Amino acid sequence: MGDVMVSSYDLSHIVRTLDAVARETDSISGRVYDVESKVNTSLAMLEQLRHDLIEMAEDQKRDNEHQRALTRLTNVRQMLEQEYGSYNEVRRAMLGVLQATDAQLVRQETISKVTEELMLKNSEYWLAPCLIAVSAWIGNDKALADRAIRIAMERDKEKTALCMALICRRNQREDTCFEWLSIYFANQSADDFSDSTFSFVDAYVNGVFGIDRNNRCTDYINKWIHEIQDQSDDFETRQTQHWADHFASYAVSTAGKYPALKESVAEFPLIDGYVSRLLAADPIEESFLKLMGAEIDKKSLIQDIDNRLVALVSRYAAEELPLREEEEYLLAIDEFRGDLDKANAKVNAAREARKEKKMDLVKKMAEIISGDDSNSKSISERRTAISFLHDYINSGYEHFLVEKKDQFPRAVKIQVDGWTGTTTDSSNANLLYADYQQYINNQRAQRLATVPTNPGLSMFIGGGIVAVLAIILACFTHFFVGIIGVVAAVGMILSGVQRNKQVPAMKNAINKEYDEKIQAGLQKIYNAADQWRSVQTYVAEFGQKQRNKLVS
Repeated sequence: MGDVMVSSYDLSHIVRTLDAVARETDSISGRVYDVESKVNTSLAMLEQLRHDLIEMAEDQKRDNEHQRALTRLTNVRQMLEQEYGSYNEVRRAMLGVLQATDAQLVRQETISKVTEELMLKNSEYWLAPCLIAVSAWIGNDKALADRAIRIAMERDKEKTALCMALICRRNQREDTCFEWLSIYFANQSADDFSDSTFSFVDAYVNGVFGIDRNNRCTDYINKWIHEIQDQSDDFETRQTQHWADHFASYAVSTAGKYPALKESVAEFPLIDGYVSRLLAADPIEESFLKLMGAEIDKKSLIQDIDNRLVALVSRYAAEELPLREEEEYLLAIDEFRGDLDKANAKVNAAREARKEKKMDLVKKMAEIISGDDSNSKSISERRTAISFLHDYINSGYEHFLVEKKDQFPRAVKIQVDGWTGTTTDSSNANLLYADYQQYINNQRAQRLATVPTNPGLSMFIGGGIVAVLAIILACFTHFFVGIIGVVAAVGMILSGVQRNKQVPAMKNAINKEYDEKIQAGLQKIYNAADQWRSVQTYVAEFGQKQRNKLVS
């Protein structure tokens, strides 16, 4: 009894101890949880602090870049004003003189005085002697005009020639205009042709500059084309193929027009390759007819040329471009408050947009012809390009039409349900029908041959044997077993009878299946033969048509 009490006492002590440990553990867990929460909160605060510090550093960096840009911008503008400020005066004066001569509101003496002062301050700038020349021209001082032009040509021959050509055009001095325009064209490279230069070619061809009685500028255009031609022996071949490939974009698959041929004729890809091109002929000819018959808005061409004169006169000189580009970049930094990435993106996009894509003249004209015709200027440029490339376009068009002709089949194989029949002109359609029917009927016969003539025979024999054995058992040994055997034998015999009754139904089903196959197959053959006849008729009629050149 004493031992039991001691044991009970000891156990209670252990339990209390364990409870105390559990409570302490819970307390520790609570404190750990609190510490963990505080740590997580601290980590979040640290992450936010890190983010704020980074953002502050970026803000400070942007502010520094912004301030440096503003300081540098002030310096750049001062340098521009000191070194090239008078260039702006020349540009403004030239624009003013052009407007004044149009309106005839300013005296020649006033123009002369202003232009001479600007020439003294900007003797190295090509536009300054041009300004003197225009002023002298207005004042009928030919000697001064000639001297000024010589100086301007020494400064920048190409820009001077173009500027004077455009000014002469404004003043209806056609002969002089073409002299200057021919000088400008003489300084162009056939391998490095810009959009702007082609716009002057387009204006010239469309009579914006007047009538070039000596064909001086036309000769230059032909010379450029010949220069490109002479660069390779296969130039004409490549041009012909280029335009054939261009016209191929008009070809659309004939699968929708001739579905039976696509489904049943092995040679459909060859048929489609040729006939799709013939079907493209009308859309191609209609598009070129519409283009060549469209009205050209000559007023818009004249306005465009005048705008180009203003742009030429207003363009910065080459020597001031580095500072002008730096000013542009600094202004972008100011706009984006020191964000260099955004500033660079804006400046690069603007410079890319200003950059003129250059290529050889023939490629330029080919690109223009293949382009959009949604505005009148585009139409005029396309027609201008066609006027010089029409021989290659016509050659490419003819090549496009006949390129697949030799692949067009003389006969086709119609394939239906594994059967193949060949026809040249569909005149043997009845023979094809009969041959197909024979082919399917042979399949029918093979299928019918697999149907047993007396599938219940084995059941009859088995039932008879079982019946004999059952009767013997019933009569001599086991009556009830014999009776069961007799019932089973009857069942077997009846099953045999049922199987034999199914034979006609099976044959009827097979016959129905093949009758339907023949009917559907004959329709496919008929459709394919009919569409083949239609295709041959279309091809023959197309070949008999008298077709004019695509462009002349």
